[in-house]
Amino acid sequence: MVYIDTPGFDDTSVPDAVMLSRIADWLHHKYVFQDFTVLNNRRIPSSLTNSIPISGIFYFHRISDNRMSGTAVQNLEVFQKLCGFDNSAFLQRVFFVTTMWDEVEPSEGERRLKELCTSWWSGMMKKGANEHALRGNGSRNDSDGPTPEAVKAVVDAVVDRASSTPSQYLHSSRTSIQSELQQGKEVGNTAAASVLYKQAGKQRRRLKEIVDKLQAEQAAITEDGHLKNMLQKELDDARKELTLVEGEEVRLAEGGARTSKFRFWA
Repeated sequence: MVYIDTPGFDDTSVPDAVMLSRIADWLHHKYVFQDFTVLNNRRIPSSLTNSIPISGIFYFHRISDNRMSGTAVQNLEVFQKLCGFDNSAFLQRVFFVTTMWDEVEPSEGERRLKELCTSWWSGMMKKGANEHALRGNGSRNDSDGPTPEAVKAVVDAVVDRASSTPSQYLHSSRTSIQSELQQGKEVGNTAAASVLYKQAGKQRRRLKEIVDKLQAEQAAITEDGHLKNMLQKELDDARKELTLVEGEEVRLAEGGARTSKFRFWA
């Protein structure tokens, strides 16, 4: 079994469009299917030269977070689109894993977990996705982490799920973004990319309003040089952020800035 650790979409050093492209390209090239045959009215790969089935995908969430931030909501939406919200054949191999249980009271952690399972994750779980908690020893101590038994239980769940799935179906069912790419779509035209594109548009409009407001305020100042300098610094920062967001939109529009240079840990 090979484990692949992908950075999240809130990585400050890598634009979201580039990160999605790297994930999509890796999935597409590592799990490419060759020839197909028909079995029971279903197309299954008959040549698995470069095909490695995905046994499971982990989606990690800190139970210590007392609410779903805007970034967390966006990440979840991208993840849903990447896997396929109605893709029940594959969602059985999706595992929502909660971490950092040692940073909350057990009762509070259970309350948050229930909220996640009944609201944010409920749609995918109803279609077959799984939930696991990497609990510690039950105490709040930063030196504590998940117990070996908890980690093993998550890994065993993936192995059990994969071993109980017939090989031909393990290979033939895939994430939605893999299907989209195999149909000839560019990364920037996938459902997952549309979430990022929509969010980038919102950010651009918000930042443009901030820039316009700061420019107007600065133009109205005639004497207070110190205040004018402070506004100039805010204006420069806003313009810099706006440039980054506009660049993100361009990358998404151009197909996600495809790259074959992967930086994942395997």
